Amino acid sequence: MNPTSAALAQSSPTRQRGSIALSAVLLVASAIAADDAKTSLQPIVITIQLPADAELEILGKKVEGSGEVRRESVTPTKDGESLYVFKATWTEGDTPRAVKKSLKLKPGQETEVDLNLDLTADEKMILKLINAEREKAGLEALKPDPKLNRAARSHSLNMAKQSTLAHQLDGKSAPDRMKDAGYRLRTYGENCGVGSRTPAQAVQMWMNSPPHKQNILTVGFNETGLGIATGKGGKKYYTQVFAVPAN
Repeated sequence: MNPTSAALAQSSPTRQRGSIALSAVLLVASAIAADDAKTSLQPIVITIQLPADAELEILGKKVEGSGEVRRESVTPTKDGESLYVFKATWTEGDTPRAVKKSLKLKPGQETEVDLNLDLTADEKMILKLINAEREKAGLEALKPDPKLNRAARSHSLNMAKQSTLAHQLDGKSAPDRMKDAGYRLRTYGENCGVGSRTPAQAVQMWMNSPPHKQNILTVGFNETGLGIATGKGGKKYYTQVFAVPAN
C-alpha cells in the first residue's frame, strides 16, 4: 500500500464525521419541515352525537365535555388519510354501555360520527308492531331516524334516572329534545310509557289509549324514534317520538 493511499485512508474518518454532521443537519431540517407541515395541516372538524352524560375518547385520549351533540377539532397526525378511533362510554340504569367506531379522515375534512347505540331488539320490535298497526289502517310505515332515536332514548334514560314518567323533564319538552338532537321538525308527537315488560305490552298499552293511538295512526307522520331504558328495580321506560321533518 503506498503512502498516498494510506493518507487517504486515514483521512476517511474525518470525511465520515463531516458526512455524519451533514446528515444530522439534514435530519434536523427534515424534522423541522415535518413539524411545519403538520402545523399547516387543516384541522379535522367532527360533530359527534352521543348520550349527554357519556365520556368521549378520540384516539384513546379523553375529551372533556358534555351534551348530546359535541363539535370537536382534531389536529391531523399526518398529511393524507388516517384512521381515527372514537369511543363513548356511559351507564344506562345499572348497565355500562360503550360504542366504538373508526373512520378514515383527512386534513380539512368535516364529518359526523354517531356514537349512540343502534336500535335494540326490543326497540326494533316496537317499530315492527307499530308499523303493523299502521298497515292495518292503510298508512305508510314509519322510518326510524337516528336523531329522533337519540331524542327518544335520552328521554327514556332521563325518566329512568329520575324514576318519573313525564313528557317534560328538566324544563324541556319533546320538540326541545328533538332540536337538541339536531332534528329539524315541522310537526311532532310523543308517546311515553312505563312498566310494560315486553314490546307487545307497551304497544298494546298505547293502542288502548285514544291519544296515544292517535299519535300512532296519524296520517302525516313518516319518521320516528324509539328509546327504552331500564331504571331502578328493572322497571322499563318507553319513549316513541313521531315527526314530519322540516323541508
